[in-house]
Order: sequence, then C-alpha cells, then structure tokens
Amino acid sequence: ILGGWREGMQIDQLSDTSTPRRSYIGPETLTRVIQGLVNTHDLPDILNIAAPGAIEMGHLLDAAHLDWSPRPAPQGVIENVELSTKLLERHIEFTTQNSTAAGIVSEWRRVTVPN
Repeated sequence: ILGGWREGMQIDQLSDTSTPRRSYIGPETLTRVIQGLVNTHDLPDILNIAAPGAIEMGHLLDAAHLDWSPRPAPQGVIENVELSTKLLERHIEFTTQNSTAAGIVSEWRRVTVPN
C-alpha cells in the first residue's frame, strides 16, 4: 500500500471503523530473510514470507504520514489476510519492530529513493 499510495487514496473502513489488515514485510527485513534462507537446508516446499502478524492498511499509511480517507467497505470485503509465518520463524528471528507499521515505514523510507 505504501508503494501504491496516491493523492486522494481511499481505504475500506469496516463496521468497527478499522481498516483491513494484511501481512507485510519491510524491504530490509525481506532482504535479511532471503539472505538467511539461501543456505538453509531442509526448508519446506512452500514457505510464507512476511513479518509475523498483520497490520491495518490505515495504520501503515498513518505511520508514513500519507493522507487517505475512509470509504464504506463493500459487502464481502476480506477483513484480514494474515499469512502463517510459524515455519519461517523456525529459521529466521524477527523482532517486534519488524512487525509494526512504524518499523516497516522506517525501512521503506531508508530504501526509497525520492523522485
């Protein structure tokens, strides 16, 4: 959502006023995960790559100080997409900071080249 942000962006607002939650991973953490897995033996055939937990889309944009406005969520909106990272966490250590909106935004800012 950070890379796709645009002026006037709207995000679905759920009935409890939250925004949909998704699994994310910051670019620096993604790099560290890939580096850590390259020489790891006995990996499962399928492995979800994400930071543990899920973050509200609105919280991620708020942490980046990117303006957005809520819109009523349509019927059937998927409220939560949280990948299981238990298998990944057997091989890679995550910190609490890796799984927060502020942490992901901080990484994103360090690697994003201003236009």
